[in-house]
Amino acid sequence: MIRISEHRFRALVAAALDRLPQELADHVREVTVNVTAAPTSAQVEEAGCPPGEPLLGLYDGVPLTERSVDDPARPPDIVHIFRRPHEEICDTLDELEEEIGITLAHEIGHYLGMSEMRLEELGYG
Repeated sequence: MIRISEHRFRALVAAALDRLPQELADHVREVTVNVTAAPTSAQVEEAGCPPGEPLLGLYDGVPLTERSVDDPARPPDIVHIFRRPHEEICDTLDELEEEIGITLAHEIGHYLGMSEMRLEELGYG
């Protein structure tokens, strides 16, 4: 387990955004990235996270592949990144930086409509 300040964690998330592969980075401008300490119980339930498994991030929105020009206006897409679960599963700063990058890529992949299987294939599982 590692503990860092909220400010430092936000800086790591910003750095991870800068390191995203181009095919994902091109879409980040269309998504709000929200950093919070921990998920709410409603977010854990929404994600279908098994008991005892940490929820590191969550995409909240409608994937691009499920949208239509006929859809009504909708709220902005949000990628939530949760600090405490990341800290709990990482022992070093290097591990934390890597896990944040994987989580960001994973959640942006959901925004793009990628399945869990495809995200695993790409190394963002």
